[in-house]
Amino acid sequence: MSKYNKVRKVMSALWAGANCVRKVLHLLILLLIFSIIFGTISSTKPRLPQEAALIIHPVGTLTDQLAGDPYDRAISKLLGDENSQILVQDIIDGLEYAKDDSRIKAVVLDLRDLHGGGLSKLQRIGTALDNFRASGKPVIADSDFYSQPAYYLASHADEVYMNLDGFLLLPGFDRYRSYFKDAIDKLRIDWNIFKVGTHKSFVEPYMRMDMSGEDREATTQLLDQLWRSYREEVSTARGIDSSVIDAFSLNLLKNVRNENGDIAALALSLGLVDDLLTRAEVNKKILKYVATDPKTP
Repeated sequence: MSKYNKVRKVMSALWAGANCVRKVLHLLILLLIFSIIFGTISSTKPRLPQEAALIIHPVGTLTDQLAGDPYDRAISKLLGDENSQILVQDIIDGLEYAKDDSRIKAVVLDLRDLHGGGLSKLQRIGTALDNFRASGKPVIADSDFYSQPAYYLASHADEVYMNLDGFLLLPGFDRYRSYFKDAIDKLRIDWNIFKVGTHKSFVEPYMRMDMSGEDREATTQLLDQLWRSYREEVSTARGIDSSVIDAFSLNLLKNVRNENGDIAALALSLGLVDDLLTRAEVNKKILKYVATDPKTP
């Protein structure tokens, strides 16, 4: 290795170290500023009444680990353009603490802003909800719109409510891929592929413009298994027959026409939700389990 390369390598390492220190210092400064602001605004600790409900309102997508650099996430949050992520473990921990807290009488799932989450993540939270309910405390789910991930969590609640003008969609699972063979040919890119055996679909986007029969077979089996798991787990948690889920999902247009275009009424008639209520009416339901704050007007 030449002296120039050695010097360049040392300077690159020094620059990387200095850049890392810069990010840490910026993050510490931001934390200090936020601490001062929040300390000034909130002079007193929030008071938890003796009979309260834990409201779980996930905003964004469920994840096991936050993506991105902490410094970049802090800057994005400060600028208001962050991609919201919810740690699955945070929800599980909250349910575990609430189960053993005598002041928490119920859990309310506000699922209107849950954007998505993999089945394995939903299963972990579903198990935590079941464990919470085993303590004798109820779980109430409410939303204007239930996406497929949101309804999985709602099915683990004792009471499931939806707005009168709300809707529920269970589209199932799918998989889409982009294929680049025509672009590679037109750009005259010299592309070498090594492939052995069947059902090796990773390189197919560079070899063809559509899905092969082998890839379609493997993908269909995977998606069918995911849907069976979702359907069986939701129907078991909800206490309904699994055919109800298929009837709602596969015959949605026909069934909605029979309900005069009202998806909310269809969901109620099939037993997917317990009642169609406004948010004010849901709040009245919650008051059955918790005490009102005397300082609240």
